[in-house]
Amino acid sequence: MVHYKVRGGISVGGNIDVVKGILQFACDELGMNKKFTWCDCKEYCTHEILYWDEDTWIEKISPDLEGILMSSRKVLSRAGKKSNMTINRGLNEWNLNIYDSSYVGFRGAMNLCSLWVENMMEH
Repeated sequence: MVHYKVRGGISVGGNIDVVKGILQFACDELGMNKKFTWCDCKEYCTHEILYWDEDTWIEKISPDLEGILMSSRKVLSRAGKKSNMTINRGLNEWNLNIYDSSYVGFRGAMNLCSLWVENMMEH
Protein backbone atom coordinates (compact mmCIF):
# COMPACT_ATOMS: atom_id res chain seq x y z
CA MET A 1 0.00 0.00 0.00
CA VAL A 2 1.63 3.18 -1.13
CA HIS A 3 0.12 6.38 0.20
CA TYR A 4 1.40 9.77 -0.87
CA LYS A 5 4.48 8.12 -2.41
CA VAL A 6 5.49 6.62 0.94
CA ARG A 7 5.11 2.92 1.60
CA GLY A 8 2.74 2.49 4.53
CA GLY A 9 3.97 0.96 7.75
CA ILE A 10 2.08 -1.34 10.06
CA SER A 11 2.47 -2.17 13.75
CA VAL A 12 0.54 -5.15 15.15
CA GLY A 13 0.37 -6.59 18.64
CA GLY A 14 -1.74 -9.21 20.38
CA ASN A 15 -2.52 -12.89 19.83
CA ILE A 16 0.42 -14.49 17.98
CA ASP A 17 -1.75 -16.22 15.34
CA VAL A 18 -3.66 -13.04 14.53
CA VAL A 19 -0.47 -10.96 14.45
CA LYS A 20 1.19 -13.45 12.06
CA GLY A 21 -1.83 -13.54 9.76
CA ILE A 22 -2.27 -9.78 9.57
CA LEU A 23 1.47 -9.25 9.02
CA GLN A 24 1.65 -11.88 6.31
CA PHE A 25 -1.21 -10.28 4.41
CA ALA A 26 -0.07 -6.68 4.95
CA CYS A 27 3.61 -7.23 4.14
CA ASP A 28 3.60 -10.11 1.65
CA GLU A 29 0.44 -9.29 -0.29
CA LEU A 30 0.26 -5.50 -0.03
CA GLY A 31 3.94 -4.62 0.37
CA MET A 32 3.56 -2.71 3.62
CA ASN A 33 6.58 -2.13 5.86
CA LYS A 34 6.64 -3.94 9.20
CA LYS A 35 7.23 -1.54 12.08
CA PHE A 36 6.54 -2.87 15.59
CA THR A 37 5.23 -6.40 16.15
CA TRP A 38 4.64 -8.17 19.42
CA CYS A 39 2.60 -10.91 21.02
CA ASP A 40 0.85 -10.84 24.35
CA CYS A 41 1.91 -14.31 25.55
CA LYS A 42 5.49 -15.07 26.56
CA GLU A 43 5.12 -18.78 25.71
CA TYR A 44 4.30 -18.12 22.04
CA CYS A 45 6.82 -15.45 21.10
CA THR A 46 9.28 -16.07 18.24
CA HIS A 47 12.50 -14.44 17.11
CA GLU A 48 10.41 -12.35 14.69
CA ILE A 49 7.50 -11.54 16.99
CA LEU A 50 8.69 -10.81 20.51
CA TYR A 51 6.69 -10.84 23.72
CA TRP A 52 6.00 -7.35 25.07
CA ASP A 53 4.62 -6.77 28.52
CA GLU A 54 2.55 -3.67 29.22
CA ASP A 55 5.56 -1.56 30.22
CA THR A 56 7.31 -2.34 26.93
CA TRP A 57 4.45 -1.43 24.61
CA ILE A 58 3.70 1.70 26.66
CA GLU A 59 7.31 2.75 26.05
CA LYS A 60 7.31 1.91 22.31
CA ILE A 61 3.79 2.84 21.17
CA SER A 62 3.02 6.54 21.34
CA PRO A 63 0.42 8.87 19.82
CA ASP A 64 2.96 10.11 17.26
CA LEU A 65 3.51 6.58 15.84
CA GLU A 66 3.14 6.81 12.08
CA GLY A 67 1.35 4.21 9.99
CA ILE A 68 -1.28 1.70 10.91
CA LEU A 69 -1.57 0.32 14.44
CA MET A 70 -3.66 -2.78 15.14
CA SER A 71 -3.82 -4.15 18.68
CA SER A 72 -6.08 -4.36 21.72
CA ARG A 73 -8.44 -1.55 22.67
CA LYS A 74 -6.17 -0.75 25.61
CA VAL A 75 -3.12 -0.21 23.37
CA LEU A 76 -5.11 1.78 20.82
CA SER A 77 -6.61 3.97 23.52
CA ARG A 78 -3.20 4.61 25.09
CA ALA A 79 -1.84 5.58 21.65
CA GLY A 80 -4.76 7.93 21.00
CA LYS A 81 -6.07 5.80 18.11
CA LYS A 82 -9.62 4.80 17.22
CA SER A 83 -10.82 1.46 18.54
CA ASN A 84 -11.97 0.27 15.10
CA MET A 85 -8.44 -1.11 14.52
CA THR A 86 -8.68 -3.64 17.35
CA ILE A 87 -7.59 -7.20 16.57
CA ASN A 88 -9.40 -8.88 19.46
CA ARG A 89 -13.02 -8.60 18.44
CA GLY A 90 -15.04 -9.43 21.55
CA LEU A 91 -18.75 -9.30 22.07
CA ASN A 92 -20.05 -5.82 22.66
CA GLU A 93 -23.00 -3.67 21.71
CA TRP A 94 -21.64 -3.19 18.16
CA ASN A 95 -20.47 -6.74 17.47
CA LEU A 96 -23.05 -9.25 18.64
CA ASN A 97 -22.38 -12.01 16.11
CA ILE A 98 -19.74 -14.36 17.56
CA TYR A 99 -19.54 -16.11 14.17
CA ASP A 100 -18.59 -12.97 12.28
CA SER A 101 -14.98 -13.62 11.21
CA SER A 102 -14.02 -10.08 10.33
CA TYR A 103 -10.39 -10.78 9.39
CA VAL A 104 -10.61 -14.26 7.82
CA GLY A 105 -10.61 -15.19 4.13
CA PHE A 106 -11.58 -12.95 1.23
CA ARG A 107 -14.08 -11.04 3.33
CA GLY A 108 -11.39 -10.49 5.96
CA ALA A 109 -8.96 -9.18 3.35
CA MET A 110 -11.59 -6.73 2.15
CA ASN A 111 -12.36 -5.64 5.73
CA LEU A 112 -8.67 -5.07 6.50
CA CYS A 113 -8.07 -3.10 3.30
CA SER A 114 -11.14 -0.98 3.96
CA LEU A 115 -10.00 -0.24 7.54
CA TRP A 116 -6.47 0.62 6.43
CA VAL A 117 -7.54 2.89 3.57
CA GLU A 118 -9.98 4.68 5.87
CA ASN A 119 -7.21 5.10 8.45
CA MET A 120 -4.75 6.49 5.89
CA MET A 121 -7.29 8.92 4.48
CA GLU A 122 -7.80 10.40 7.95
CA HIS A 123 -4.09 11.19 8.29
